Amino acid sequence: MLSIQATLIVALGVAYMFHDAAIYGLAGWVGCLLVSLPLVSKRGYPILSPWTLVAISFYLSYGIRGTLMTLGVDGTRSLQSLYFLGNGEDYFAHPFMLILLSVGLFTFGYLLGDRIKPSKIPTILTGTFTPGRVTLTVIACAGIGFLSFVAFAEATGGVSLAQLSAKRTLVGGLDPSASYASHGEYRFLNSLSSVALWLQLAHYAQARRRVALFNARGIWILVLLLNACLLPIIASTRADIAFIVLTGVAVCWCLGRESIHWSTAVGWVAIALGIIAAMTTLRGAQRTDISGADVSFGAFVDAFILTRTFGDMPSTAHIISAAPERLPYENGSTIAAWLLAPVPRALWPEKPVISAGPEIAAVIYGNDRTGVPPGMFGESYWNFGMAGLLAIPLLCGLAMALAYNGIAQRATSNPGAAIVISAVVLRVGVDLTSNGVGYAAYQVVSMLVLLLPVLWFTQVRHDPAP
Repeated sequence: MLSIQATLIVALGVAYMFHDAAIYGLAGWVGCLLVSLPLVSKRGYPILSPWTLVAISFYLSYGIRGTLMTLGVDGTRSLQSLYFLGNGEDYFAHPFMLILLSVGLFTFGYLLGDRIKPSKIPTILTGTFTPGRVTLTVIACAGIGFLSFVAFAEATGGVSLAQLSAKRTLVGGLDPSASYASHGEYRFLNSLSSVALWLQLAHYAQARRRVALFNARGIWILVLLLNACLLPIIASTRADIAFIVLTGVAVCWCLGRESIHWSTAVGWVAIALGIIAAMTTLRGAQRTDISGADVSFGAFVDAFILTRTFGDMPSTAHIISAAPERLPYENGSTIAAWLLAPVPRALWPEKPVISAGPEIAAVIYGNDRTGVPPGMFGESYWNFGMAGLLAIPLLCGLAMALAYNGIAQRATSNPGAAIVISAVVLRVGVDLTSNGVGYAAYQVVSMLVLLLPVLWFTQVRHDPAP
């Protein structure tokens, strides 16, 4: 893997001597090489690690996306409107070097934390499931999640094919009074439908009960999966669907791969990818007939590669270039603002816009109807300048490794630990690089608020081993 990346870097380095556009692929693959170091730093690298998702997101958004930028390949939207904004290659050279320095520190922080042994296992992650309580909890969580979906749908205009995946609840612009209500309370409660899915999967895996696509257990899992995907589909939050499915697969991987046949896991992933591809087409075209959705390789490229998801380098470069003139230093306010997120906008109509994405979209892209998340690297510079760009990624990498090591040793035998590491720890790296520091912390806390009471109720707890 490193040899292939090194070869690409050398080839693109030579190409850069003759064609300035090679800088996008060159910088992208250097970033991929840096985040690949933890994968090969020791024998027995655990594939079920948050750093695996960091590496995958980098390969998509830095390596492959950077190569397509170098080749001048447009998707549904042009590279100019998505990334370049009329700027030449020289505009990106200095910010790219700063970004790669920060990526290196992020990697170093994770490598450092990976070598620190955890001191104590939380007691709640040392028990085993009580089957009767698991069944009751799964049904209750799935029911609450479905009712929350119904409430969300009614609050946002009902369900119709004309509005399917229409992104109708995003905060638009910087004026809270002119924004759509996000109905965060319904979204939060609807997450219990995902908890129901993961809980049932963990129970089957721990009990070594065979799950296939078309046996009774497999059909029940499919029902829980579709129930968990209802709200993300109508709200057009594609990443949530990927997260729901990947978390479920990760739970099964932790507790017993033999209970879930590989073809079943592939089937779940294929269903998720098909839904995401259809959502991508429906989002852009606003079709009234779902059969018109284009589930194709082109839709996949638009959904995962030629987009601004996963924290692309050009957007981060624009943020670095805009601060502090057009984007004044925030001194941590974009991170701390997430402390206000639990307060429903229905109770506080003038609550400030929490996400930093709308301001990035407005200032840099001139778009007042959507948001472009800054990502950890852009947000670090936007808040604290060079000090933030150097310190925050280092600390985040360290914290992520410590959190993973503190739970991983129990994830193969304890269902609660398997769910926490799959639903909370694994997604942190992607949330950091794709959205930002405050968003990642908020997601960790909100998911733990849902999971810990459920695990406390469903488990018989044991004293942790010394």
